[in-house]
Amino acid sequence: MIEIWREMVLENPAAYITWGGFMIAAVFGYVVYVTNFCTMGSLSDLLNFGDYRRLRSWFLAAAVAMLGVATLQYLEVADYRTSMYMAPNLTWLANIAGGLIFGFGMVFSGGCLSRNLVRAGAGDLRSVTVLLVAGLFAYMTIGGLLGPLRVAIFTDAAIDLESMGMEGQGLGDFIAYFT
Repeated sequence: MIEIWREMVLENPAAYITWGGFMIAAVFGYVVYVTNFCTMGSLSDLLNFGDYRRLRSWFLAAAVAMLGVATLQYLEVADYRTSMYMAPNLTWLANIAGGLIFGFGMVFSGGCLSRNLVRAGAGDLRSVTVLLVAGLFAYMTIGGLLGPLRVAIFTDAAIDLESMGMEGQGLGDFIAYFT
């Protein structure tokens, strides 16, 4: 069955990617809108009210995503090891700085980007502005105007995992290295 789907997708990949992305986005948007799913909201509920429900749903979503990636890897539909995030170069300082900037941005913008995307779909112009600014700065940081600055600041703090005999940043690579 997988082989049949693979052949169909190879015949017209653009159409399947477009419609597949649309279907995933529609389901995701509906679920986020109905359940009020938000990373910042889940942490806020925990810290302010002691309510674990949204945090548990966030962990469930993360577990489903990890299982989905592992399944796609196992079925050889996609190879996650070719992703730039699995490169054998651990940029730990950039990860910490990016996480802090993203976290403060979530607080100042009233929620994570997925929540702002749902709000924008509901007509909130503030969320449209948040999405445009976040997208613009993400592009500028990865390869645009701020790219050389990012490389200059964070390259020296990176750990070369290949020199340690590791192929990438996967959990399996770290477990194999330390055991």
